[in-house]
Amino acid sequence: MDRSRKTNRESTEIALPRPSEPAGAPTTDLVEQKLGQLQAFVEQLRRTPAGSEMLAERVQAFGECKRAEGETANQFHAKLRRWLDRDIPHAKPSRYL
Repeated sequence: MDRSRKTNRESTEIALPRPSEPAGAPTTDLVEQKLGQLQAFVEQLRRTPAGSEMLAERVQAFGECKRAEGETANQFHAKLRRWLDRDIPHAKPSRYL
């Protein structure tokens, strides 16, 4: 058994800090920034006639999309993104027209 190999591996493991978040996971600051951009986009939509009409349809179809108490920025960003991306169901045409 080569003892130097084990010693080198142990010293390398000590020297290399392990990341606190999994690789590829967005940082809190990045999520907050993306959430702010998405909320700014919704506000811009609200200022245009077509955008405000589209938002009103979404509120009627799905209800308001508000941040719940204790909800993280990441959770709210995902919820708002889904709320904006969902297709709005339209009434089925009547067969008897």
